[in-house]
This record gives sequence, C-alpha cells and structure tokens, in this order.
Amino acid sequence: MLRISLLFAAILVLTLFGAPGVVGAEGVLEGTVVNKTGGEAPVNGQEVELTALKEDGSTGLTLVTRTDDGGNFRFADLTGGDTSTYVLSTRFQDVEYQASVKSSELAESRGKADIVVYDSADEVGIQVELAHLVVEVDPATRDLTVLEVAIVENPSDRTLVPKAWNGQTLWFPLLRGALHPQVTEGLDQVADPNKDVDGLGYTGPVPPGKRQVVYSYMLANPGSSFNIAKQLAYPTGKVNVLMADVGQGISGPKFFSQSPVTIKDRNYLFLTGESFEAGQSVDLAVSNFPSPSSSPGSGSMDQVRWAVLAVMGAGALALLLAYPRVRSSRQAASRRGRTVHQRHTTLLNQR
Repeated sequence: MLRISLLFAAILVLTLFGAPGVVGAEGVLEGTVVNKTGGEAPVNGQEVELTALKEDGSTGLTLVTRTDDGGNFRFADLTGGDTSTYVLSTRFQDVEYQASVKSSELAESRGKADIVVYDSADEVGIQVELAHLVVEVDPATRDLTVLEVAIVENPSDRTLVPKAWNGQTLWFPLLRGALHPQVTEGLDQVADPNKDVDGLGYTGPVPPGKRQVVYSYMLANPGSSFNIAKQLAYPTGKVNVLMADVGQGISGPKFFSQSPVTIKDRNYLFLTGESFEAGQSVDLAVSNFPSPSSSPGSGSMDQVRWAVLAVMGAGALALLLAYPRVRSSRQAASRRGRTVHQRHTTLLNQR
C-alpha cells in the first residue's frame, strides 16, 4: 500500500510540474514573422527553423514549420535538457534573419519571439555617424600604426544586399601605402598582406540600424613632412583624429584643433571635423615629423586602444573586448614590417 501511495505521489508531481528537463509545463515557443518595410506586415507561408543550442555550444534538436495566414508559427513539445538557447531563423528575400530565446525564459510560460524581416535593396543610403582615426607612432622606426573605427548606419527600412557588379555591401578605402591590414569587426574581406590594397569590404547583408566597423593597418615611416589623405566612401557626420604627439604639427581643412589629451602618460594631438560628403577626402598635413630615435619601440597598440577608449567612452566596450585579437596580429605584422621597412619607405617616397 505504501509503494502504491508513493507511486501515485510521483505521478501527481510529474503531472503538475512536468518531468525533469521539460521546458515549461507546455514546452511551447511561438511568434510571428513580421516584415517591417513600410509598416508591420505578417509574412505567411514562410519557413521557420528552430535549432536548440546546448550548453556546450553544440546543436541539438532541429524543427521546421511554416507560418500561417497571419504570419504565426508555433513549436510545441520542447524539452529543455541541456539546451541553453533556442534559435529561430528564416530566410526572406535571400537574407537570413534570426531571433533567440533562452530556455530559462520558457520555464514558467510559453515562449514568445517574433522574427523581424525587411525587403532587400542594393542601395539604402548608408552613412557614417561617427569615425575615429587614431595614429600611433613607433618611437624607434617612426612607423605608424593606424586604427579606424566607424559607426555605420543603415537609415532605411530595407536590408542592404550585395551589389551585382562587385558583390559588396560596404567598402572602406585605406590610406595609400597601407600595410598588413587587419579587420577586427564589421567587415569580412581581409586583404592579401603581400599585395597592395586600397580598401576593405563587406559582402554580407546590412539590416536597418547601426553597426560598428573596426580595422587597422601600418604605414612605413613617411618622412619629415607628409599628407594623410583618406577618401570617405559615405556621408560622415563627424571625424575625430588622434595622433601621438612626437613634436610634429598637424592641420587640415574642415578640421579644428582641440585641446591635446594625455592618455596613459602619452600626449595626443586631437582634431575634429564635421559634415563630410561621400567621396570627400580627409586631408591632413603633417610637418616637422622627427627622424627615428635610437630608443627601442614600445607596444603601440596599447596606446591606440586607450586613445580610442578616451574618445568613444562606454561605446568602446566591444572594441576593448576585440583588442587582444588586434594586438596579437599587429605585433606579428610589426615584426614583418620592420624587416621590409626600408623597402616600403622607398616605395612610399615614389608615390
């Protein structure tokens, strides 16, 4: 009799609370596929895939359904187990869109996650809200390490897709003579380090909203006087320029000198410019640039990181997290760059 009572109690617990590992009493995840181009229209007949991501990063359960006439989808009988996140995805006009729900969010109720999609277009009026050009100087060789950060915005209600003639959605020109370009965030076309390159691109879709682009490169010692001339591919609201102060002068049209800043015991010249049109150039003249010193060089990317953090504030957190990848690649590039320093300087002087 006691055994029967215990069995009945166990069944009652399972009935009320569900078996261990079950995601919620109902184990349901539902939502709507909504097209936000020109409003908010449900998308019917759209295939939606659910993938369970386990705590160890591997994938588990995969289910597929289609939206009904109201754009709604529903996945039932979901069991938690070692699943940490459910990822919902759909492909609309050749672009994949996703939404995700943590399994813990389904523990007490039905999960809800809408998937927002947009019409595609190969021109949406991309613009740069804010750009940073940070130049560090190696004390020994006077080579330059340049880090560029751009806050890119798609202001439209359409997703930018690659153009048919070049397969790209974004393009950022580099300074002439750029060596060892390295993408940290927001782009996917890394140049061949053994060849001259005039820019870096991106081939993926760019949905409405903002994204951060970060990349870096080196310039061989450009001599005592030189120009920094960088073409802007997109309308740019504001450009900040920070250059390590080694006794040089720097100025340019549309730029205004700000008070120098001190970052980690190093001084930086600080200039700002506003309202640049697409195709316009950032033109800066550098004068009285000193010759290489006999003292050994230091880890210049440390200074670049702190300089960017100083001008970006809390928004630079993503860059700070990405910094170790930049630093390791830049250190390797620096070692390669010094071995060919003399040859690159000659090439630069011929351009």
